[in-house]
Amino acid sequence: MANKSGTAKTDEAEFVAASAHALPVAGFSIEVALEQVKMLYAAGQLKQAQSICKEILQLDQQNSIALQQLGVVSHRLGEWAQARDCFMRLSELDPLDASAYYNLGHTAVRSAEVDLAFAAFSKTVELDPTHARAFNNLGVILEQRGELEQAADYFREAQALDPEHRLSRLHLIALLKRLQRVAESAELIDATLSLNSLSPDERGSLLVERAVIAWLQGDVESCRRALRLSKHLLPHMQNAKAEATPMLQNLIDLLEFRYRHPEVYEGKHDREAYYIGDESCLAAADTLLSLDDTRYLMVPYWVAGAAARD
Repeated sequence: MANKSGTAKTDEAEFVAASAHALPVAGFSIEVALEQVKMLYAAGQLKQAQSICKEILQLDQQNSIALQQLGVVSHRLGEWAQARDCFMRLSELDPLDASAYYNLGHTAVRSAEVDLAFAAFSKTVELDPTHARAFNNLGVILEQRGELEQAADYFREAQALDPEHRLSRLHLIALLKRLQRVAESAELIDATLSLNSLSPDERGSLLVERAVIAWLQGDVESCRRALRLSKHLLPHMQNAKAEATPMLQNLIDLLEFRYRHPEVYEGKHDREAYYIGDESCLAAADTLLSLDDTRYLMVPYWVAGAAARD
């Protein structure tokens, strides 16, 4: 729970400590019953934990600890309506409890109640202006709404509050790519690669992205360096491996083409022809074409998600 200043002390997957006072119930105290709920939750016996929480609330409808625990268990079980009701009641019992609003926001996201989620996360940061995760979640919702610049501001705020918060960095990198701010994206990737909390999938994907940007910027050495590192990580990647593998091969092919045809990169062309495409069009980058005795250098105007066309 949060203290009266609104500082969040728990996450949605954590239980609060049992209350100091105890009420006798069927030979046991509520305090003991709450501790039993914690043990059942830790053991993965969620239905049993949920049942005890409901029994406690039948005796004490305003027991905030039981409400918190019931909300967390229901969230884990995917019972979003019940979890939402628990966190809503918690916020009503203690309007200064930032963690209740944060958990309400998470549950609302799961149940596709986006407006409620935005309101809940907004209340979270109002009560706790240091809540980096809530700022990040607000950024995600704003990006989904198409409010990209404001979303970027929220992601930056999350990073300022918690420099180790990797998700806000990953979201901002993807957002900068959508905004075609390649140089900013490259700088943020370089800074993010220093985090120890990245998974192999995240680190490998960032290195591939960094190699792509380096190629588009004409920075061959940075491209090669990122490629070498990403190739070492590739065997350890899981979900992102299928997407990273063909991109790596495209870049390797481009580097080999550059080595075999240095004239393409020495300015020996008459005009430049620009084309729109996503990363799947990367293989066409810097290709030299001839048409009616005019030599064209193909230059990508990279727009993520756009369909490839000449």
